[in-house]
Order: sequence, then structure tokens, then C-alpha cells
Amino acid sequence: MLVAEYRYNGLGYRTGVHEDTDTDSDVDGSDLWYYSAYDERWRMVATYRSSDTDPKERFVHQQAGDGGFGGSSYIDLVAFREKDANTAWTSASDGTLEERLYYCQNQHADVVALITAAGGQREMDRYSAYGVPFGLPEGDSNSDGLADGTDRTIIQGWINTSAYDVRGDVDLDGDVDSTDKSAVQALGAVTLGRGALSASAVGSRRGNAGYELNTRLLGSTSVVRKRWFIGELGNWMRRDPIGYTDSPSLFSYGKSSPTIFIDPSGTQSMLPLPIALTIDPLDPGSTPPSPFSDSKCCKEKKDGHPDPDNLAGATICCGKKVVTCSWNTKSKSKSKGAQVGGAFVEICTNHHESKHKPLCLCSQNPDDGKYRECDHTGQTPRERKKACADADNAGYDCLIGNTGGGNKKQACDARFGASSQDATDCKDAVDEAEKAHPTHGKDGSKCG
Repeated sequence: MLVAEYRYNGLGYRTGVHEDTDTDSDVDGSDLWYYSAYDERWRMVATYRSSDTDPKERFVHQQAGDGGFGGSSYIDLVAFREKDANTAWTSASDGTLEERLYYCQNQHADVVALITAAGGQREMDRYSAYGVPFGLPEGDSNSDGLADGTDRTIIQGWINTSAYDVRGDVDLDGDVDSTDKSAVQALGAVTLGRGALSASAVGSRRGNAGYELNTRLLGSTSVVRKRWFIGELGNWMRRDPIGYTDSPSLFSYGKSSPTIFIDPSGTQSMLPLPIALTIDPLDPGSTPPSPFSDSKCCKEKKDGHPDPDNLAGATICCGKKVVTCSWNTKSKSKSKGAQVGGAFVEICTNHHESKHKPLCLCSQNPDDGKYRECDHTGQTPRERKKACADADNAGYDCLIGNTGGGNKKQACDARFGASSQDATDCKDAVDEAEKAHPTHGKDGSKCG
């Protein structure tokens, strides 16, 4: 017996869902297909019923980042959901999304509360380490997963003693009063608890790390872009499509540290952005990392260069940040036809590239962590020539000044050890600098 079927596009993202919508315990031609619409980051932004032209629901994601590009937000942070709430889920959309629910997510990006447009509670959730939800319905004052008469009694006790507990403050107006009790009473009995993310009347499917939980399948099964994840097992349902890049196990989730790492792509573990912007929990003494990787941008720059073996350094835009790159490499010498460079050249390359940095403009580029060439719009030829001359002089002075000029043989040996490879690299690099420097002119007259 068929219980569900799904459709995927050529990139492996789920596009269609065919489940038992007529509740007759099977899936056949009488059950409806639902189709997902995605944005350019493969975030699901809308759900359509069969051939409807209007969505049944729409998601708006957080878009932190200058210029509205949203690169500073974790990919699955949802601001709110709008839903066609006055018709059944299986009925045709009427073109109006009457209900708006705001999503509250914690530092792990788990959806922990839903708030109505009026500012009141709708549901809360808590999660196990691997994301199995424990649903707390509106008015669940003792957090047992049930909203029933016991909760109304507890709320009445808080009213009588003027006590405050947010679980009883259903309208979130700062107190627990008869209005809250009446709201809970009007709901009747609602049962959630372990393994239940959301009541059918609410129909939320966003849970652990903002992933979409498949509420019609048994267990806590989430579709995470290119793979499915089972919370009860703590494993992916299929092998990692990119191999052993993330872990020695092709099925393990979050490097087996699910309270620290998440994996919104289904292929690569990462720290949630709120954590990544503050501190690495594996190394409390560490420096807060950038939301994008300087080393990644520099690698992309070198990998994309037509002659990477002859590239010692570069100044680029990494998102909107100016980054100087230098590589401990041995570049091919045009005059010697040999490989020169090494650690010493890397140091002086930094001096060289730092002079390019002030005139590198990145303000027009999206904050997405990818590298781009500097934008020199608005800079005069004189400014560009000066930057070129300053950079050449800085690299030359670094090499010559640290090797004593004419005594470069003795200075390189003294600095790196006689007959060492680094000393040889040092001498070759100074030779190259002395030959190349005059071709540009110390005043920048021959710079581009």
C-alpha cells in the first residue's frame, strides 16, 4: 500500500508531495498533490495545492544584510508564515492569506514559539538533542503537552495569587488574568507532547534548526533540502552525496554533536549563525569567526586564476569586506624559469597587498561571503598609479630592507639558516624584486 510519494527536480530538491489527504489510509488518484516554490537560496517560500494559481501558505525569511541581500541571516530563519486560514487545507485557495504567525527561533535556530499577529501565544516547542519535538499547546501551564482542565485550574491559581508565568499569559500582555483563562477554555482539549510538533489547527511544519518536519509520516522526519533526517535515529536516511567531506560516517548528523552543529544543506555541518557570530563553543577562548570565510574567498580567488602558480597575493572583496590574500607558494620566476618564494615572500606579499587595500571598494557587492574583484569606480588614474607604486615599494622595501640589500646572501642565511631552502628562496626572491622593481618605476609612472 502506497503511503506517500514525492517529486524532485534535477538538483535533488523536493518539489511535490502526494500524501493521504482524504484520510482513507492510502495514497491514490483521489489525494491531492502539493507543490513547493523556492527562492534563489532554495528556501521554501510558498506551497500550492495541485493546479491552484494562488498559494495556500507563504513564508517570509529573515533577510539581515546591507542592501537586502540577506547574506547575514541563517538560511532557515523564518520571520513569519501567512496562510489561507478560512478554507480547509484541501480546499482551493481563495487568494487571501488571512492568518499570520510569527516564528521565534532560539540560538540553535529551533522554532520554539509561534506568535499571532495580535501578539499572543499560539504554540511552543522544545526539542531533544537530535530534534525530536515536544509540543506545548497554547495554555499548557504545566508543560505536559496537554491543554486541558488541569491547566485552567493552574491558571486560576495564578490569577488568585497575582502570580505570573508566561505559560499562562496567553495574550502576552504582561499578566495572567481571566482573559487568558477564557482563551484556554475556548480551545478545549489539545494534545501534543513528545513527537508532536504542532496541532492540526495550526499546521506548522518548521521545527529543529528551522527544518521542515514531515508531520504525516511516523517519527520526527525532516526534509533538509537534499536529504531526509530522522530525529529518533539521529541519522540521515541516505548517504552524504558529497562523500566523506563532513564526517567519517556518511549517515551521521552534525558531526555527532547535534547541540552544537546544524546542517541546513544536508551535506555540510556548520555552526548556527547566532553562535558563529559570538564564539565557537568547541573553543571558548577563540576569536569570534566571520560569517564568511576569508580563507574560503582567497582559495576561490587562487583556484579561479588562469595562472595560479604565478599568483603570490591579491586584494579582493570577500562579501563587503576587503581581504588581502597571500600564499606560501613558490611562483615561477620569469627571469630564472625556476620556482622562487616561500614563507619569506608570503610576509612581504602582505606588505605589498596592504597598500592596495585602502582603494579597494566593496560597497556595491552582496554580503554573501563570495570573493569579487575590487571596484575602482570613482578613483582617478593618479590614485590608482599611487596605489600601484606604494604597493610595489612596500614589497620591495620589505624584501631589501630585511635582507640588507647588497648583503642579501649573508642576511638570508642569517635569517633562515645557511644552506636552508628558505634561505635559497629568500635570495631568489630578492633577485626577482631587484629586477622587477625598476620596470614599474618607484613613482608609479609605469603602473597601469
